Amino acid sequence: MPQNQEKRKRVLLVSPDYLGLYNDIYQGLVNLGYDTELIITKTINGDPFLVFNKKQVKKSKDVFFNELKEYWTAIFNSGNYSFEYDYLIAVDGTCLHPFFFEKLKSKSPNIIKINYLFDGIDNVYRFDRSFIYFDRIFTFDKSDANKYNIAHLPIYWVDCKEISHTERDVFAFGAYNKIRSTVFKYVKNSLPSKNVTSYIKLFVPRSNGKISKIKSFVKTLSMFQDYGMVTHTSIPTEDFRRMIATSRIVVDTSNGYQDGLSARFMWALG
Repeated sequence: MPQNQEKRKRVLLVSPDYLGLYNDIYQGLVNLGYDTELIITKTINGDPFLVFNKKQVKKSKDVFFNELKEYWTAIFNSGNYSFEYDYLIAVDGTCLHPFFFEKLKSKSPNIIKINYLFDGIDNVYRFDRSFIYFDRIFTFDKSDANKYNIAHLPIYWVDCKEISHTERDVFAFGAYNKIRSTVFKYVKNSLPSKNVTSYIKLFVPRSNGKISKIKSFVKTLSMFQDYGMVTHTSIPTEDFRRMIATSRIVVDTSNGYQDGLSARFMWALG
């Protein structure tokens, strides 16, 4: 039930701009009656706590934290936010700094701070670097929940009852990796060409820098020659969910290093 208008709680939602997933969380909080402010955080290149991208040149922790402090100082001094809240909800929290928590606590001494993890701790990012600042921590990954003694909470799903028609037989879309590439190729090659409609794509983000663009082009060209499934265009969250809801079959793959159900699985199930 929505809260009494006179007792509306205030929430600060801090989230990365990943697939626009924050939109659903923000709207969910608003629908529950919370006054909600949103900060979409950026990615800091060279983050030394990033695990999965081993090829990335990492900055020293001192340099990284100095950049983060400057980033949050600018946000606090912008005048765009009151920083007086009842709750903080941080999604992943890769961009958080001790300075952020100090300033937030000085403005809102009774704030309840919540962290929700969409990714794995040991294989994606060392989220545990900020655990001491939170009152409650949740993760979609069951193994991480057991190992780090934090609460297990699967990824949300959104009701799609208004969608009742079918647009295709098979839908498969995800970021490129070798496991997913093998599975998607097998599925696509197994479909009868005339009788089954499908949308099967591997997403490869466009690279910045001349050398990176050349490497990306060569990599993409080789994949196109094999099975023509690569795209550089991502699908907005709302469209992604609609494509899942209007498909008879949804193909998903485990990345091999996480023990949690993906958003596409939960949305298909929902």
